[in-house]
Amino acid sequence: MVAPPKFKSEFKLENYMEWLGKFNFGIWKLVDLDNWMLGNPLMKEVRYIVSLALAARAAKSIKVRQPLALLKVKNQKLKLKNNNELLYLIKDEVNVKEIVFDDTINEAIELDINITPELKEEGIIRDIIRDAQDGRKALGLTPDSRANMEIEVSLEIKHVVEKLTESNIHTVGQYFA
Repeated sequence: MVAPPKFKSEFKLENYMEWLGKFNFGIWKLVDLDNWMLGNPLMKEVRYIVSLALAARAAKSIKVRQPLALLKVKNQKLKLKNNNELLYLIKDEVNVKEIVFDDTINEAIELDINITPELKEEGIIRDIIRDAQDGRKALGLTPDSRANMEIEVSLEIKHVVEKLTESNIHTVGQYFA
């Protein structure tokens, strides 16, 4: 990676944005970095919704790793309503499958905290992946290092682990990278 432009008194934001544009930053590439860095009002809406949703998760003791089906947002006049990139960002940050704008709810946001068996399985898989990543980090492994892993699980989640290993035994690196 090439060093960013030097920060001088004549530094221009455009130079930095041009430098950033040369790299792929995953989800952040989807978001207009100019607007992100300049304090776009849409990003204020995003931060507001995300902070409320994360606070609601914390109040219900639901980890962010546990996916939820739905986030309802009260204000239908929000400008980000039709901005798919920013809605995707909210979904990713809050870990919800869908966002709906609904003026009939009482609060600014409402989370559907009904965890279906499919969502529960996805949450279990995320927990296993996190534990595996923590173990890899403790061993000092790099992302391209291969490792064998044995885990002990209860009978109630054994079927989830079997699904994961059966379908991804040869591509488990995609999950644990």
